[in-house]
Amino acid sequence: EWSGRVVALWLGAEGRSVEEVIAKAAEFGHEKEELSSGVVLEGGLLHSLATGADVGVEELLPWVKALTAAAAGSAGGAATEAPTASLYRVDPSNHFLTAADTSAPLDSLGDEVRLRIASGRGVGSLNTTFDFASGESGSGVPLLDGYWERLDDASYVVGEGVARLNP
Repeated sequence: EWSGRVVALWLGAEGRSVEEVIAKAAEFGHEKEELSSGVVLEGGLLHSLATGADVGVEELLPWVKALTAAAAGSAGGAATEAPTASLYRVDPSNHFLTAADTSAPLDSLGDEVRLRIASGRGVGSLNTTFDFASGESGSGVPLLDGYWERLDDASYVVGEGVARLNP
């Protein structure tokens, strides 16, 4: 808990830049190989799963609307409020902080994302989900559906075997 508070204070300082955080990490020796963490995925399987596609705002918005409609439909009942997406917005002065309000009306989402991109401010991240286990035919988002199909196909290749991520 204590270390979490220290990190929150360091990253939460007004005007803190990512360059300062990286410099401090280097000062403490965190870039050393023995302290690295995570997994690097590479090889044919990864390339068969990845899309490598750039998606613009005009292509993204209908997909967000499709996912939002699917989520509303799975919740049951008729929609009584204007549809919204969940958008994590970052603080303009410190991109390590997110704003509290995550509700983004769909009818103005495109304008907000375009404005944030044009201004150089952090855009944040969209938090939309789709449950493929629900038996639906797909999410309506071609990249997401294609990824799911490739992942599903890959699971049959691996089957009951073990895929080692850290050799």
